Amino acid sequence: MTIKLLCALTIVLGCGYVGIIKASAFETQLAQIRGFAEILRYLEVEIALSGSVLCDALRAAAGHRGGIASDMFLEAADRIEDSCGADTKEAWTGVIKKYREKLCVGEDVIETLMDFSDLLGGGTRESEADNIKAAREKLKLAEEAALRKKAAGFNLYRSLGFACGVLITVLLL
Repeated sequence: MTIKLLCALTIVLGCGYVGIIKASAFETQLAQIRGFAEILRYLEVEIALSGSVLCDALRAAAGHRGGIASDMFLEAADRIEDSCGADTKEAWTGVIKKYREKLCVGEDVIETLMDFSDLLGGGTRESEADNIKAAREKLKLAEEAALRKKAAGFNLYRSLGFACGVLITVLLL
């Protein structure tokens, strides 16, 4: 009887853990979107007010935040610097392809980052600031959508994991 109870507890906890992992993807998505938006805010300051060169501005903006967004901005700065600023879009595309598997964001955020890279480094400070503002607004909309998804799905997946564990246990006993 004790072995059955231990097995049942293991099944319930295991299924609950899977549900919690699935639910945490919502929080990770939200954190990554906020990370990109925050770095873009710092990038706008670096370019518009400080007048930094693009590579230096990307590094400085990425230094204010950690995580995958920061890693992407730092690598983009390295790639742009290595190519002597020749093609910022190609550098960003390479970075996005490299980190795509690690990102927990939707296609809308990926598309926003790609659109952002289209105009990056090709204009005046004002056009760069406008490009960054547009990307930040799109990320704000994506953040609101992610908040709605989290509100709907977080508790659902967490509860569903434990409920499945209980159901499997009842069926096996």
